[in-house]
Amino acid sequence: MADISQIRYDAAAKAKLQESFVGQEKRGVIVLADISGYTELLTTTQAEKSARIVAHITERVFGATTEPFIVNEIEGDALFTYTVEPPTGEALVRLTFEQLETYADAFYHAMEELTYSTLKDDPDLAALIKRVSMKFVIHYGSFQVNKIGPFVKLVGADIILPHRLLKNSVDSDSYFLFSKAFLDLDEDRDHNKAMALVEEIKHFGSVDVGARTFDYDAEHEARHGREHDHLTRRGVTI
Repeated sequence: MADISQIRYDAAAKAKLQESFVGQEKRGVIVLADISGYTELLTTTQAEKSARIVAHITERVFGATTEPFIVNEIEGDALFTYTVEPPTGEALVRLTFEQLETYADAFYHAMEELTYSTLKDDPDLAALIKRVSMKFVIHYGSFQVNKIGPFVKLVGADIILPHRLLKNSVDSDSYFLFSKAFLDLDEDRDHNKAMALVEEIKHFGSVDVGARTFDYDAEHEARHGREHDHLTRRGVTI
């Protein structure tokens, strides 16, 4: 997994790469990283500070985007990223899981920074921060790359589906939700940790998915140990 302190997302280079896709149909992995608790934060009486909290989290997760993923759009409380083939199959799945772990790490560190930030003395906001989490929806499919004005947009049913899957039956605010189309890319991989579910999605019918809930602190400690804090406890000014 990448060291998030060393990641540098080259937005200009990625924008140029996206431009080269315009007018083509591509296949690849779509990832939506969605902030849970976003609406509650922004509707508090301290909306200005809350907006800065959301911006801080989004910036940290955005900056943790690794090769070969491209940020297509920031959609309010969600980061919309994707990659195109090649690579394919097992290699594509491996890179996707590495990206998901890196995003989760970036979120963890953003929350640590906020915990030790200038907000720590505000009991109302501190309590709200503890209820913020992230959920991820991952899908594989095809899409058309179009340009509308200055914007490069991905279009197709396989772009709509992961957005619809953000509304689902998973009883948690912290989870990975994988479409069967993604999981089938590497049938040899152990997907036993993903609980099989069927989501009823308008216009799509019954959609097979796999869900895995997680605890950020436990996951982070399992990968890095208790002393891994190269970005923690520095705090930020909000």
